[in-house]
Amino acid sequence: MEIIADYLIVPQNYKKRLIKQLSQENKLYNYKILTINEVQKKIFFDYDEQAIYYLVKEKNYTYKNAKELLTNMYYIENKDYQNQKLNNLVTLKNELLEKKLLKEDNLFKNAIQNKNVNIYGFIHIDKWTNHIIEILKKYSNVEIIPLKENEYTHPVYEFSNLDNEINFIANDIISKNLDLNKVYLANINNDNISTIKRIFKNYHLVINLNEAKTLYETTEGLKFLQELNLENIKNEEIKNSIIKVLNKYSFVKNIEEIRDILKEEFKITKIKKQKYKNAISEIDLKNDIPSDEDTIYLINLNKETIPHNYKDEDYISDSEKLSYLEKTYEKNNNEFFIWKNILKNTKNLIITSSKQNLKGGTKTSPLIEELKLDVVKKSYEPSNFSNSNNIYNLGVLLDEYVKYGSYNSQIPLLLNTYQNNKYMTYDNTYHNIDFQYNSLNLSYTKLNAFYECPFKYYCSYILKLDDYQQTFDAYIGSLCHYILQNMFNKNFDFEKCKENYLQENPYELTGENKIFMEKILLELKHVISHINTHLNLTNYQEIECEKNIEIQNSKIKFTGIIDKIMKYDDKIVIIDYKTGETDIDLRLAPYGLKLQLPIYIYLIKYLYPKSQIVGIYLQNIISPIINYIPDKTKLDQIDDHLKLNGYTLGNETLISEFDPTYENSKYIKSLSLTQNGFSRFAKLLTEKEFNDLGAFAEEKINEMIYNINKANFKIEPKIKGTDNISCKFCKYQSICFKTEKDNKYIYPDDKLEFLRGDNNA
Repeated sequence: MEIIADYLIVPQNYKKRLIKQLSQENKLYNYKILTINEVQKKIFFDYDEQAIYYLVKEKNYTYKNAKELLTNMYYIENKDYQNQKLNNLVTLKNELLEKKLLKEDNLFKNAIQNKNVNIYGFIHIDKWTNHIIEILKKYSNVEIIPLKENEYTHPVYEFSNLDNEINFIANDIISKNLDLNKVYLANINNDNISTIKRIFKNYHLVINLNEAKTLYETTEGLKFLQELNLENIKNEEIKNSIIKVLNKYSFVKNIEEIRDILKEEFKITKIKKQKYKNAISEIDLKNDIPSDEDTIYLINLNKETIPHNYKDEDYISDSEKLSYLEKTYEKNNNEFFIWKNILKNTKNLIITSSKQNLKGGTKTSPLIEELKLDVVKKSYEPSNFSNSNNIYNLGVLLDEYVKYGSYNSQIPLLLNTYQNNKYMTYDNTYHNIDFQYNSLNLSYTKLNAFYECPFKYYCSYILKLDDYQQTFDAYIGSLCHYILQNMFNKNFDFEKCKENYLQENPYELTGENKIFMEKILLELKHVISHINTHLNLTNYQEIECEKNIEIQNSKIKFTGIIDKIMKYDDKIVIIDYKTGETDIDLRLAPYGLKLQLPIYIYLIKYLYPKSQIVGIYLQNIISPIINYIPDKTKLDQIDDHLKLNGYTLGNETLISEFDPTYENSKYIKSLSLTQNGFSRFAKLLTEKEFNDLGAFAEEKINEMIYNINKANFKIEPKIKGTDNISCKFCKYQSICFKTEKDNKYIYPDDKLEFLRGDNNA
């Protein structure tokens, strides 16, 4: 292409390819290449992160709203419109201009004065682009160079399903011995990307996809958003990406201010992905111009994706659009026109479609009828290039035959070729993986999940398959914890505390939710009264709530949050609030289960090594169903339920300092004195046993870390008698296919021999 001009203006995605083509020609070009977006910024204005920050912090817009407003400011002029939304946009734009937050390029218009400007590479020039061109014409000599018109016709190869479609493409590429650097796939999307990856891998075809992880999708990116500490980020590539984002906001002194902005920036900041040589690439045919030497595979020519169907969803709606902005029907008409031109002007184009993708059935693209394209129906054919793919497809064909009676004529050939295909055989045994981590964050919840079943831990915390959604139960539990955390503050006001939480943590409450919440909060007032009554009696007046304790060891961090720590000199009592069923059963501790209380001892001994633990308890703050019990009022039963449930140091003097009612305790469950000493139901431990419990918890943590390092995530549910502890509420039963051989039967240590030893049992 011979260009005699000072400036060449091209579509957004075409610039890189054009520069690459020109560099291969070994010629010097004396014109400047600009994209239409770059010209837009030079003619009107550009903006940076200071404008976004201003709109977010001063005008209380969200990050997305701010970006949307800035984009739409290009489309308005400084005049009065008969529309309040547009007038507000004009006012906001002028405010940003006045504050120098929109950068105007006054030199560009002088630079292009009387210069020759060529417009090239546009399949279709929309109204807005044409508006920019008309402005350019006021300053320079503008010439639009049309694309070469061709009348290529291509058949459409139609397949029954997506698998067969992609299988055909892989075979076609290999059988034609194409130069992979000149092979491109178009119309790749979420509906077909996983199938493309799987099948191309089976054929050992390398493809450079335009997908890349964002900072927000990385563990270390999320960790930074939580901690705002670069020192804890070990991956240099991720750290450098974070630094680039931070540098854009270097004008902000307090990084805490822009945590929400950083979150949105992380969602659009991609981690640079390695590009392979001798590989197939992805192409966007709407914004790029392939050469005649390239081979393009346009997949999924179905109504669902091509042509795209626009809706009236723009910030400036159809009824508000100015004359140089296209309305929805015009965008859809142009979309149809653009794709007609792409199909007619792309030389080496192979078009495929399938009647079914991963979401279900598809519909025929209207382009096929409009261009009267020949549809060639293709059936499945085994490959000469991939045994792996043939075996996979044999399984699919056999499934269709067994389940639906759909017989494929290729089944006998495939069965004869792959006699050891292992169809309908399944080995659910976990096989070790090559597992490495930059950092490992552990907690009691993760530890319990690991010991219930290592495979459950693997699914939840390595594969991250557990898509957390807050339930009302969890929400009400957090509300109760928040109020109890603040009840010891000076000037504590129950109602204000409740309202603060509800405002800062919005949740869509149903009518039933609201009624239940009020009932719970009424009970919580009694809980607070009960706690304060005990507080007036006990010597333990120093209170710490929601104590976050972290133990860092190399790349491993163990974290725990203790709801309440009560202190008296160097003596400590630990209390964990529960809104569900309490369980302090230490008899399963040898199996790593139900170790919450020992974990708390381990954490406290780390934080306060010289402390003496006098008690460690769970406290259920939601009362159970109240039944009639003779001689006991409803309030008596609620108070009984509020009693601390756990283990107490067997020292009468020390107990009395914490609970003066210990002889027939009003505050500790099952604690009372008889003529022969403490009741046999009292849960008492010695100081050594408390220390041993902390040490035992550390052992189980280290055992877990060892197994994680060894990638030992085997399927091993724990069975106690007839009770399957691990699988009852497990979300992953449908993928582990556990069998009897996987079960591990466990037996409660009724005498706590793991702690006391045979001699003291």
